[in-house]
Amino acid sequence: MNDTIKNIAKQKALVRHSSNMTVIDGLLTWVESIDLMIWAFLGPASAMGLCIVGSAWGIWSTGTSLLGACVRKREIWMKNLISILLCEAIAIYGVIATVILISHMSEHDNMGTIADYRAAYGFFASGLTTGFGCLSAGICVGIIGGAVAVADASNRSLFVKCFIVEVFAEAIALLAVIIGIVTAASVSFK
Repeated sequence: MNDTIKNIAKQKALVRHSSNMTVIDGLLTWVESIDLMIWAFLGPASAMGLCIVGSAWGIWSTGTSLLGACVRKREIWMKNLISILLCEAIAIYGVIATVILISHMSEHDNMGTIADYRAAYGFFASGLTTGFGCLSAGICVGIIGGAVAVADASNRSLFVKCFIVEVFAEAIALLAVIIGIVTAASVSFK
């Protein structure tokens, strides 16, 4: 059965190359030519990489604003480090999602069934969902964390009110990880 699917894919590729090939046909041929396990492992790699980029962006954004606000009021630095820790948690979410995604993967001899394609693209989509969700959460937490530091330097009663908004921005990353795990749990190589 695996040879039949490979022969059909080769025949489709020959037909596409022999006729006038559009950009979409060329893109589909390129996507189909990549091994399924590469697509599957690109998911966890995307999750890890994008989560770390989001975390780094948030730490950079919050850290620079925090340092600037500490010039005005030195005593605010300790409680505003929570914003840095929230950004660091986003990177940890990426590690957790990557470990869970990789633990669900297994390769077998008869790769190429429809279920295998579904699983490979499912792992890829799961990693992208987690990665982009954590990237956007890192940017949000970084921007809000910087604003919290500046607001705290101006008026100490604003810290808790602004920090609640920052926690909701962090929840975006947690939701992305949950969606990624649910997606990964729904697919498997058979």
